[in-house]
Amino acid sequence: MSVGLVLEGGGMRGIYTAGVLEYFLEKEIDIPYVIAVSAGACNGTGYVAKQKKRNFAILTKYINDPRYISLRNFIKKGCIFDFDFIIDELGNKLEPLNIEDFFSSSTRFITGATDIVTAKPVYCEKEEYSENFNFLRASCSQPFLSKIVDYKGKKLLDGGIVDPIPIRRSIEDGNEKNIIVLTRHKGYQKKREYSHRLCKYLYGEYPELVELLMTRDKKYNETLEFCYQLQAEGKAVIIQPEEKLLVNRLERNREKLVDTYRLGIHDAKKNVRRMREFLSDD
Repeated sequence: MSVGLVLEGGGMRGIYTAGVLEYFLEKEIDIPYVIAVSAGACNGTGYVAKQKKRNFAILTKYINDPRYISLRNFIKKGCIFDFDFIIDELGNKLEPLNIEDFFSSSTRFITGATDIVTAKPVYCEKEEYSENFNFLRASCSQPFLSKIVDYKGKKLLDGGIVDPIPIRRSIEDGNEKNIIVLTRHKGYQKKREYSHRLCKYLYGEYPELVELLMTRDKKYNETLEFCYQLQAEGKAVIIQPEEKLLVNRLERNREKLVDTYRLGIHDAKKNVRRMREFLSDD
């Protein structure tokens, strides 16, 4: 029976996912299919390449470097996160991704982004990644805080806008079982984040995107309920925090980030027996 690993985004809350995946690597829990959006996709690259501690280093070691995340970036480059620094400098030089292992891995890895013209999801297999990982940039480019990314004639933003928890795509690809890693706590329900006036002011030329942003909360909550339903039916195992995380999507407090990473490891360990039974049960 085919199994998928589904990774939610969440900005710096993604360090929880980094902890979960670190435990997977340590215990050689190898899922043959991974689909992720936004910060989940960044973490997923390290998991696919089987690089232990890489995600932790990227998310904590450089957090006080203003090139990583800062208002200065937004003023100078129109983006809170400087992806030139994160993907080029960190990803290629300071904490380089093992490119050979990443692309030669037998793990199928899919990243999602949002087409802001059509308000439809766009997915990219790892084999389609360009050298500058431009699609990954798009998947992580949060609305209002990032610039629109041009990719093969499409205008893209954060994959979490249209498909925040890409479980349905995993099922469509034939995965009857799924392990789902969420960065929101149990009982969380998303509320509307943006005003219509702000959305129309910034993205008025993309009316489909404006409508999508205004209904994003309903989409997320419906997808979350679907995930819980799958778990109740024995078709999914969900790993998520019991309580609200102390970090937010733009967190820069290293101590909080480290604690959240350790929580991810703890929660993965807590669920390991259930996961192994789930994976071995045909």
